[in-house]
Amino acid sequence: IDKGRYYSIQFIDMYTFNFAYVGSRATGNGAGSLLLAGPDWNGTKPANVKSVIRSETEFAFLLIRTQLFNPGDIDNVKRIQAGYKVQTLSQFLGKPAPAPAPTINFPKPPTADAERTSLDFFSTLNFVLQFCPTNPAEAALRARFAKVGINNGKKFDAAALTLTYQTGWFALHRRARLKPGEWLLVHAGAGGVGSAAIQLGKAAGARVIATAGGARKVEACRALGADLAIDYQAQDFVAAVKEATGGRGADIIFDPVGGEVFEKSAKCVAFEGRIIVIGFTSGTFPVVRANHLLVKNYGVLGLHWALYRTQDPEAVQATQRELFRLYAAGKVKPLISERLPLSEAPQAMQKVASRGSIGKLILNP
Repeated sequence: IDKGRYYSIQFIDMYTFNFAYVGSRATGNGAGSLLLAGPDWNGTKPANVKSVIRSETEFAFLLIRTQLFNPGDIDNVKRIQAGYKVQTLSQFLGKPAPAPAPTINFPKPPTADAERTSLDFFSTLNFVLQFCPTNPAEAALRARFAKVGINNGKKFDAAALTLTYQTGWFALHRRARLKPGEWLLVHAGAGGVGSAAIQLGKAAGARVIATAGGARKVEACRALGADLAIDYQAQDFVAAVKEATGGRGADIIFDPVGGEVFEKSAKCVAFEGRIIVIGFTSGTFPVVRANHLLVKNYGVLGLHWALYRTQDPEAVQATQRELFRLYAAGKVKPLISERLPLSEAPQAMQKVASRGSIGKLILNP
């Protein structure tokens, strides 16, 4: 390149770090061949290559600037730009190409709005991080990232840490005002929202009783931290709750089932206890008897979490930050029983409807 013309080649890695410069001010305007190598390359520098430029990441980006003196200079600039040549090392050496690298299925990048608001951003980040080996200086930082699900090439299960945990948190803290030491009864404890409620209850210092159907699901509740897990198919949970609480009953009852389960829950709720209605998976809407509420001095609270997204979105954002804090501290961890492709959504829905799943069932696009 003619001596009086400025040019610059800026090398940028996937951390957006400018790790090298070639150009008028850095190396001069003379011609030459340079080898750009990734972090795993351990070959020998060819004799006719000036130097090897190392990138810490598997991909690097080059930003090339060539000075244009005036509009009439455009053809000269085009000629110079045409002289820049990019080759693979095998092409440069005139040797057969090595076996091709595995195909990379790049995900669709999130929109600008999604980058700011959607947890799907972290799935994209995890995908990118697999091409970014950990710098020793950042090992501790990467370890902290891993605690909240940000990890090289791993699937960030945003779906498992949002709706179910948001529902559980708002139910227990916003609606029921759970206090440490209280007895919490969680129905359908091996389900998605129930498993979240068990963990959130334990994280808040509650004593947790969970109900589930069958030995496998009961064991899952115990593994989640339940102090007592009851198989409602084999025993009466009302009697078991009263026995466990010394006859007092549960201070908070988390009910996503409804129907007969709600009616029985009213028989084991404590003085000034709270039954939180989350849903009606039984298919039956229970009848709330006002006279029973008065005589036993307990309350029934409803939770429609989606309303908070419009009525109090700041609370939703604050709760998500708290959930990430709990996740990083190891207090909560989504129970994911299975991951299926989106094409198998009907089968997944059938599995959930037939109560064949445990925890969350994730559909991947």
